[in-house]
Amino acid sequence: MLGLELVSRDAVARFDLGGVLFELVPGKVGTDGNARLCLRVADMNVARSELEEKGVQVSVPEDKGSGRLAFFRDRDGNEIALWQYATVKR
Repeated sequence: MLGLELVSRDAVARFDLGGVLFELVPGKVGTDGNARLCLRVADMNVARSELEEKGVQVSVPEDKGSGRLAFFRDRDGNEIALWQYATVKR
């Protein structure tokens, strides 16, 4: 509908907006849904270290099967996600 290129889809639909990962996350029953800024990172450990060196608290990454997910909050309290795609072993 919006002309966005779908990158992947499981419980979450992911779109690439010029290098910025945009996710549509299903909301809980009875809510209006959810959308969040999710930044794709090449290496979760490096990204977390760089943020933590600047005083940002980042959650412990969660393994989601298709990748790793961690969260932090900006100065206004908005949740921002970091996403590292799982590497495909051949």
